[in-house]
Amino acid sequence: MTIQEVVGLFQKYPKSAVKKSTLKSYEKFLERFFEREVVTVSADDAGKFLDEHTDSFNRYTRHLWYAQLKAFFKLCLT
Repeated sequence: MTIQEVVGLFQKYPKSAVKKSTLKSYEKFLERFFEREVVTVSADDAGKFLDEHTDSFNRYTRHLWYAQLKAFFKLCLT
Protein backbone atom coordinates (compact mmCIF):
# COMPACT_ATOMS: atom_id res chain seq x y z
CA MET A 1 0.00 0.00 0.00
CA THR A 2 1.35 3.41 -0.91
CA ILE A 3 1.35 6.50 1.31
CA GLN A 4 -1.16 8.16 -1.02
CA GLU A 5 -3.51 5.17 -0.71
CA VAL A 6 -3.35 5.36 3.08
CA VAL A 7 -4.04 9.10 3.01
CA GLY A 8 -7.06 8.34 0.81
CA LEU A 9 -8.28 5.72 3.29
CA PHE A 10 -7.86 8.17 6.13
CA GLN A 11 -9.90 10.78 4.30
CA LYS A 12 -12.69 8.23 3.84
CA TYR A 13 -12.59 7.24 7.54
CA PRO A 14 -16.12 7.21 8.99
CA LYS A 15 -16.86 10.82 9.82
CA SER A 16 -19.24 9.80 12.60
CA ALA A 17 -16.40 8.16 14.55
CA VAL A 18 -14.29 11.33 14.73
CA LYS A 19 -15.05 14.98 15.46
CA LYS A 20 -14.98 17.30 12.47
CA SER A 21 -12.29 19.46 14.12
CA THR A 22 -10.11 16.37 14.64
CA LEU A 23 -10.35 15.41 10.98
CA LYS A 24 -9.53 18.96 9.93
CA SER A 25 -6.49 18.97 12.22
CA TYR A 26 -5.27 15.65 10.85
CA GLU A 27 -5.77 16.75 7.25
CA LYS A 28 -3.71 19.90 7.82
CA PHE A 29 -0.99 17.88 9.51
CA LEU A 30 -0.86 15.20 6.82
CA GLU A 31 -0.85 17.84 4.09
CA ARG A 32 2.21 19.41 5.67
CA PHE A 33 3.92 16.04 6.26
CA PHE A 34 3.42 14.95 2.65
CA GLU A 35 4.13 18.30 0.93
CA ARG A 36 6.82 16.60 -1.07
CA GLU A 37 6.43 13.43 -3.12
CA VAL A 38 6.90 10.58 -0.64
CA VAL A 39 7.42 6.95 -1.53
CA THR A 40 8.78 5.62 1.75
CA VAL A 41 9.11 7.05 5.24
CA SER A 42 11.57 5.95 7.89
CA ALA A 43 11.45 6.61 11.62
CA ASP A 44 14.33 9.06 11.08
CA ASP A 45 12.30 10.94 8.45
CA ALA A 46 9.37 11.27 10.83
CA GLY A 47 11.58 12.38 13.71
CA LYS A 48 13.40 14.91 11.55
CA PHE A 49 10.09 16.31 10.31
CA LEU A 50 8.78 16.71 13.86
CA ASP A 51 12.03 18.36 15.00
CA GLU A 52 12.09 20.79 12.06
CA HIS A 53 8.43 21.78 12.19
CA THR A 54 7.65 21.90 15.88
CA ASP A 55 10.56 23.71 17.59
CA SER A 56 8.51 26.89 17.98
CA PHE A 57 5.41 25.03 19.21
CA ASN A 58 4.40 24.62 22.83
CA ARG A 59 4.68 21.23 24.51
CA TYR A 60 0.99 20.37 23.98
CA THR A 61 1.10 21.05 20.23
CA ARG A 62 4.34 19.09 19.82
CA HIS A 63 2.69 16.14 21.57
CA LEU A 64 -0.42 16.49 19.41
CA TRP A 65 1.64 16.32 16.21
CA TYR A 66 3.52 13.29 17.51
CA ALA A 67 0.21 11.59 18.37
CA GLN A 68 -1.25 12.39 14.95
CA LEU A 69 1.77 10.96 13.17
CA LYS A 70 1.67 7.86 15.35
CA ALA A 71 -2.06 7.36 14.70
CA PHE A 72 -1.56 7.78 10.96
CA PHE A 73 1.11 5.09 10.84
CA LYS A 74 -0.98 2.77 13.02
CA LEU A 75 -3.67 3.11 10.35
CA CYS A 76 -1.06 2.19 7.74
CA LEU A 77 -0.36 -1.04 9.56
CA THR A 78 -3.98 -2.15 9.86
